[in-house]
Amino acid sequence: MIRSKITWLLKAYFKGTLRPSELEVLKMRVETDPAFRLLISILQKLPEATRRTHLRKNMEIMRNIEMDLEKE
Repeated sequence: MIRSKITWLLKAYFKGTLRPSELEVLKMRVETDPAFRLLISILQKLPEATRRTHLRKNMEIMRNIEMDLEKE
């Protein structure tokens, strides 16, 4: 459940389809959901240019994150 939420949100964010207003909603959920806390911490580390212009590299990062989550 947590992994699927994070995967979907990362894909939307990397593709540039996650709106800033949606990101604000996610930030509000950080307090109650550890998956969103992890997601926000990851997204805040990525500069805007990286998210939009290097989709292939971002998808690779996302796969690595998914593998890390599977290990937990």
